[in-house]
Amino acid sequence: MRRLLQLNPQKRHYVRRLVMATTRGMLRAVAQTLDSPGEVLARVNNALYPNIPSKMFVTCFYAIFKLESATLSYANAGHELRYLWHGGDKAEELRARG
Repeated sequence: MRRLLQLNPQKRHYVRRLVMATTRGMLRAVAQTLDSPGEVLARVNNALYPNIPSKMFVTCFYAIFKLESATLSYANAGHELRYLWHGGDKAEELRARG
């Protein structure tokens, strides 16, 4: 059985919601198999990029905090900078490198 999904130009918010839902699902699935935030974002990007509408993009800040070692690893895919608060008036910009 074939089905056709037709999207109205006036209903573009449905496309955005669909892309975001797909992105979240892919992040959850890929994150279960990898420990590197950069690799997670790269794999999701490689799968999403060819399949989303032109002029549409997704930004993401993805971090893994390991409680037992108190370490934070993170990657940023075009998202606004995040800050790590150290208490008091000390904060650090989390700029992804590499």
